[in-house]
Amino acid sequence: MTIEQLETFINACKSDSFATPAGFHRYTSSAHEDILALEKEFDTILFLREGKKTGVLTEAGMTLYREALPLVRQYYRTMRMMDLHRMHEDRTVVIGTIPILRQYRLTQLFKRFDEEHEGFNIRFEEVDNRMLMDGMRDNYYDAIITRKTMLDPSLPVNIYPLASDEMAVILSDSHPLAYEPSINIRKLKNEDFYLTDPITTSYGLSWKVLVDNHISTEHVHTGSTDDVFEAVQQGKGVALMSISSLSFMKMPGLLAVPLRPRVPLAVVFCTNKNLQKCAAMDELIDMIEKRSKTIPA
Repeated sequence: MTIEQLETFINACKSDSFATPAGFHRYTSSAHEDILALEKEFDTILFLREGKKTGVLTEAGMTLYREALPLVRQYYRTMRMMDLHRMHEDRTVVIGTIPILRQYRLTQLFKRFDEEHEGFNIRFEEVDNRMLMDGMRDNYYDAIITRKTMLDPSLPVNIYPLASDEMAVILSDSHPLAYEPSINIRKLKNEDFYLTDPITTSYGLSWKVLVDNHISTEHVHTGSTDDVFEAVQQGKGVALMSISSLSFMKMPGLLAVPLRPRVPLAVVFCTNKNLQKCAAMDELIDMIEKRSKTIPA
């Protein structure tokens, strides 16, 4: 068993293409050589390969996923701590991010940067916001990507805007308020609200909006983004999400109406003031500053 094999397995388990409502995972290529090697070593099957359940994690697969995550994280943490002792121009730049890069078309931006700067060592890690904040306090991350509202104000960081966004009510196009320019959330106090799963950052932000506006959470339902959109399409209630969520998913029959007063959800790139910058970080910041000039305030 190698770190590379475990990484392949973890990436398969985190792939957007096979997350299922039941919490299992469907992997489209369970014959990957690293996964086959792990199955041979452990003498067990990690992904089912029969019928409609082909590519779904087995019980053994779910156990390995839980155990492998901390192993791989500790490996990279150790490598990172040792890497900081190198000459600053040679060290790896580690950037943490909440899972929003695809939503804001940032994946291609950083991929293009990587292709144009082959000599730089840059690694991205997708984690939850709590781990981002902890990583910045421990000087593990050179930079993080998160929403500005979720940033710990006590952290010593420089902030650069990456994308503008705001919270909106997602409505069926037949809803009486669907074509309003904006909506005061209290007008919807008698509605059922559909939020994404509690593990998502969207859930925490949406829940806070409801609580801050004294809206009862008794009729809050949660599910995957697809489940939430389907419920709203069927007129079962309304959803709270960022405007970009609907733009990204392109769901017919739904409209996003901004909240009043506005709830900004800007995405920011934050560099660690405690870590010495290097050429890779200087180039990254230059690219982001040029990009930020095109983002509306």
